Amino acid sequence: MAAGQDATGPEHDQWHPVLALEHADGDGPYPVRLLERDLVLWRNADGWHAWDDRCPHRGAAFTLGRVQDGLLRCGYHGWRFESSGRCTRYPAHPGLVPAPRACAVTHAVREAYGLLWVRLARAGDGAAPPPALPPFPESGAAGCRQVIAGPYDVATSAPRLVENFLDMAHFGYVHDGYLGDPEHTEVPPYEVEASGDPRAPDALRTIGCRAWQPRSHASAEGGAMVEYEYRVVAPYTAVLTKVPDLGDDHRAAIALFICPREPEASRVWFVMSLVSEDDDASLRAFQDTIFLQDQPIVESQRPRRLPLATGVEVPQPADRMASAYRRYLAAHGVRFGTLP
Repeated sequence: MAAGQDATGPEHDQWHPVLALEHADGDGPYPVRLLERDLVLWRNADGWHAWDDRCPHRGAAFTLGRVQDGLLRCGYHGWRFESSGRCTRYPAHPGLVPAPRACAVTHAVREAYGLLWVRLARAGDGAAPPPALPPFPESGAAGCRQVIAGPYDVATSAPRLVENFLDMAHFGYVHDGYLGDPEHTEVPPYEVEASGDPRAPDALRTIGCRAWQPRSHASAEGGAMVEYEYRVVAPYTAVLTKVPDLGDDHRAAIALFICPREPEASRVWFVMSLVSEDDDASLRAFQDTIFLQDQPIVESQRPRRLPLATGVEVPQPADRMASAYRRYLAAHGVRFGTLP
């Protein structure tokens, strides 16, 4: 792998989602933005590749080129690059062997949960095993099917989005008629369990969360108490499992996967693993409705970067999980999208 710029901060050592595979109907190239870095995604018989979107010749974007004969061809001068990132041909000088440093900056890429994930190259890679992907064991569970909603582009930080996902006190106001109503706004006491290691990838989960919801899923016809469990499994990833007391065996696990594009701009997917008689289009439409109610709220929050210091905002008891999440980010040393 070609040596790239050294990145700092634990968020640069994580795997991040960048593209839904169902939206990749060709070999690319596809432009993506991750941690203020422009990348190109493309594939050939060797699989998917993620590189800096910059040709080493004169800095033109690879995404203006094309994939041809299993190689990525730069659109500026036609330089051709193989899977390793090495240039194999200068069209202007057919007899000249390309220089060893005529190589793209490459990054690790993997497929999981219906998404492509990228981990940016860092100096010293190879000295330690790479981190695991954020765990979502409900994906592919027996009897469940998977549906992906998104992407949604949101003008706020990734931590603000995670904290909103963990919040139940807004249901009766932001999601009136769906996940809550103004007559049922009390959040019963619940507990937060920490793994004992604030740097563990699955450091936080809730115990005893319950909420009354008038319409807990797409085909629900009446209100029900819903049992919730939230888990924070990575700095920008959380998982919700919910089981309504409806007797209809409708259960769901919903993973919030966020691509932190800029400190105050994010791309979001929800991956649902669920038992449901609803068709995929209805499930996506319901998730669209819920998130598009959240979006103007989270985009209005100031500061857009999540403040980690105490005293900046005024918490309430229902914020127990959110407060634990802020402590988790601080202990993790996460800087991208936060105010230390």
